[in-house]
Amino acid sequence: MRTIEIVAPDQLSTALLLEYAAPIFPAEVVSGTAWIVRLQPPATGGGWVLELLSLVQRWLESAELPCANVLYGGRSYMIRTSTQLALAGVSPPEVGTRH
Repeated sequence: MRTIEIVAPDQLSTALLLEYAAPIFPAEVVSGTAWIVRLQPPATGGGWVLELLSLVQRWLESAELPCANVLYGGRSYMIRTSTQLALAGVSPPEVGTRH
């Protein structure tokens, strides 16, 4: 099973991310790292992806962070807040729309 790892900048934002993630995903801080939170997605179905994106967006806005680095399946993804996208003049894609 693949895990999701989210890099947090400090201890406070790590604690906030764990608080937000715990009701949705099994979550833990990766031992031996600065601030990486590891989430375990469900074994079946893809609906968890939207839950993850919503979780990260809420966390970023609450922690007042511009973006997050998310690691999954050997790839790295940068997720930005909708505020950061608006400041950059980029419209976020509609859910379900392919680009």
